[in-house]
Amino acid sequence: MGSQRWLRVSSCVGRMCALASTAFAQLNASESASAEALFEAGKGLMAEGKMAAACPKFEESLKLDNAIGTRFQLARCYESLGRTASAWSLYLDVAAKARTLGQTEREAYARSEAARLRPTLSNLTISVAPEQRVNGLEVTRNGAPVGSGQWDVALPVDPGHHQLTANAPGKKPWAGSIDVKGNAERNTFKLPPLQDAPPVEAFDENEGAAKGGLRPLQWAGIGTAGAGVVALGVAGFFALRAKNKDAESGCDGGACKNDTALSINSQARSAGDVATVATLAGGVLIAVGATLVLIPAPKSKPGESNPALTARVMPSIGQRFAGVALGGGF
Repeated sequence: MGSQRWLRVSSCVGRMCALASTAFAQLNASESASAEALFEAGKGLMAEGKMAAACPKFEESLKLDNAIGTRFQLARCYESLGRTASAWSLYLDVAAKARTLGQTEREAYARSEAARLRPTLSNLTISVAPEQRVNGLEVTRNGAPVGSGQWDVALPVDPGHHQLTANAPGKKPWAGSIDVKGNAERNTFKLPPLQDAPPVEAFDENEGAAKGGLRPLQWAGIGTAGAGVVALGVAGFFALRAKNKDAESGCDGGACKNDTALSINSQARSAGDVATVATLAGGVLIAVGATLVLIPAPKSKPGESNPALTARVMPSIGQRFAGVALGGGF
């Protein structure tokens, strides 16, 4: 039975692998077909002289299929648009790939095209002064990172507008731009000093009071005292109810005429107990709230954060007594 079960499992795994392989092959075939269609569309647009529309077709085709012919056509398209550095780089890529494929003629032609463009390339040097090279400094050009190894080095770039950014811990972000002309122009951009970012101020318990506001602990005290006022209102309601029920019962010193009077008298005593508890709770809550409002903010030494002050109001209920307890910590 164990061998049969293992054979069934192996058969299922084999079928699953076969299905996955078929699906993967179908996906590759679909992508290859799309890549070929995009390649042909790009060639057609190039033949019509519509280079700006042709280049995106080749770019999308390359995403689906990294074909050497597509790279070569994209290099030609970039060159026609004046993107000489991008074209030069692609010609070199084509030559390297042709070499691995043993396509010597294509390799030689791609290298000759790259050599022809090399003298026309414009360069951009991003200069970063030593004092600006702080830990965490990040520089980008057109959204692409420019690592420290590229600083102060003349790098081939396409003519046109280039967006630059710089960020560093504790510094304000910086953004700028430079326009690079063609015909082997050499450009140097000196990164300006980054300004210090405003310090992050630590929370100060005294700050709210200094600005005419209230500290969080004081707001908690006001809320606690407000709850005490509500409790006193409840106490007054039940005290009045106890008085009315006592008068309704007609009992004198605990002596009641009948069971109905005894029941009403019991209700009066219960209402009186609630009124007593609510009065005690209200008084304590108001006292706690006043204490929280009047507690001075803890002072901290320079460079240290303020100690945390917490307060908790907890109900305390027993068989014959109920109240509240105050707890806290520094």
